[in-house]
Amino acid sequence: MSKSKSKTYTISMMARECGVSVASISKYVKRNKLKPVEAGQNNAKLFSDADFQHIKSYYQSKRENEGITGQSPHVTNADLISHLEETIDDLRQQLSEKDKQIDRQNTQIDALTQAVGNVSDLTKQVASLTENAQQLQLAEKVNINESKPVKPVNDGQSDESEEQKQHGAVWKWFHGKE
Repeated sequence: MSKSKSKTYTISMMARECGVSVASISKYVKRNKLKPVEAGQNNAKLFSDADFQHIKSYYQSKRENEGITGQSPHVTNADLISHLEETIDDLRQQLSEKDKQIDRQNTQIDALTQAVGNVSDLTKQVASLTENAQQLQLAEKVNINESKPVKPVNDGQSDESEEQKQHGAVWKWFHGKE
């Protein structure tokens, strides 16, 4: 049987043809224990066309399955950067909204602090007015007590002398003068 020269592929060539990374092809080769058919320049591992066709069909079916599930097979750096920039813009917008909320809350806090101050002032005024009212009541009682007391009409039923009338209930109880 004569050997016919078939096409061989390096890992980097297969990666380029399949549209995947060299690392992905290397993992596939190790996982499936593929052996190179020969060594090329600089000891590059060369794989057969049959191995390449298996690898190519594996990645094609993988892409089709990813397409069905809605996953993106390849994300480029530009896509990733674009996505991150959009995320940053969204976060900046949220931060701006939070700053506005904080400003509104600070305004409400200032208004409530002023209202508490007003209530405190009103409380002081009420206390002052209450004290003034109490002083007026005391002054009125003194004025009433200083005026001539009205003597009740004595109908002769009381045995107590003037001296005994001046004593309180405790004195009367203690001295047996009830």
